[in-house]
Amino acid sequence: MGVFRRRWFLVAAMATMAAVGLGARAQAKVQITYWTIGTGSQTYRSAQEPLIEEFKKTHPDIDLKVEFMPSDVGNKLTVALASHTEPDIVTLSTRNSPAFIAQGALAPVDFSAFGVKDADGFARLFLPGMTGILQMMGGFYYVPTEVSIFGTWYNQDMLQKAGFDKIGQTWQELADMSKKFIRMDPTGKWTQWGLGLDRGWIWPVFHWVAFTRQSGTDWITADGKPNFADKRAVAGLQFYQDLFLKQHVMDPALLDSTTAFGQGKVAIHVGVSYQAADWERAKAPFTWVSAPYPYLQGGRKSTPAYAYGDFVVATSKHKKEAWEVIKFFTIDHPETWYQNSAIFLPAAGDWVKEVLRTRPYYAAFLQEFANGALEIAHPQYSSISSAIGAADSDLITKGMSVQQVLTNLQEKLTPIMAKK
Repeated sequence: MGVFRRRWFLVAAMATMAAVGLGARAQAKVQITYWTIGTGSQTYRSAQEPLIEEFKKTHPDIDLKVEFMPSDVGNKLTVALASHTEPDIVTLSTRNSPAFIAQGALAPVDFSAFGVKDADGFARLFLPGMTGILQMMGGFYYVPTEVSIFGTWYNQDMLQKAGFDKIGQTWQELADMSKKFIRMDPTGKWTQWGLGLDRGWIWPVFHWVAFTRQSGTDWITADGKPNFADKRAVAGLQFYQDLFLKQHVMDPALLDSTTAFGQGKVAIHVGVSYQAADWERAKAPFTWVSAPYPYLQGGRKSTPAYAYGDFVVATSKHKKEAWEVIKFFTIDHPETWYQNSAIFLPAAGDWVKEVLRTRPYYAAFLQEFANGALEIAHPQYSSISSAIGAADSDLITKGMSVQQVLTNLQEKLTPIMAKK
């Protein structure tokens, strides 16, 4: 073989090897599967679908597969983990994710994927005061896709007609104000309410946690045991009961204050940020305004919140890339969620100015992030929630003594919370 021919053969071989190498790299895309909620009445799909094509253009090295499914995705994740068919990313609520965290099935946040060094840097990616909502089960495991935080809604027309130009800030002040609005028919049935909050479904959990924390303690001890027997918890929940049965400023029979408020029958409704969207759709015939979540006079401010968020599954082979996907779909595009779905994703940014310009009544709720703390985040959430709901009925509907109700609840929760 001549020199020229040998050189030509060597060059051709090198070119072939390079082409093979380039082809291998082109084919070696990182594959990420993302399970998120987006069927039925869920609106995540309308926020996320417009971002998928943009992601593919800006992240050609990641082969992303987004699967939309019902909000009970946690049930499917349980099956997938058992059959080793789990995704890389999954959207869960803060009430059903702790069970997976306790199993070691969800990975802690990789701060470096967000360009920060620690938890403080991570918290600065969101609106001020979010740490109490971002942290659960002793660490940071998720990026919120939405956060619902409590505050106070009031019917401005009703308050002005009654001669009020502002609303009280404490539970005591609201209780006093509410007396001006209470109306009953000849049989003693309430027909108009001053102060209302929802007590059906899971709502008692939020009230119980809030009154306990505002009294200076928490529902759970540092070593993971129930804490409702604490004298401070007893005092806080005694005030809660007194609003209904002693001061008679709240109606034990009113379980759905949200609907009654939307009908113009409740002057002051202690509720959640997203409820305004319901009244907008229903074209409620009055002006509603917001105020901060009330607190116990002499106590500390504490506002309950809950969230949905994106988590990385611990068995993912590409965790860093998975967190990068999450960052793109959440922190990098919160305005898309709000514009397309009216979902409030609390990432920091100027987009919040537009929210407040068009819907100024959200301002009080945004301020509450500074006092926000997650509702009960525990692997045994379902059992704990059911126990508190039954205790709420004993306390308000049956009128049992606070001490007895809390003693019973403590005994009931102790074995539940001891489960691994």
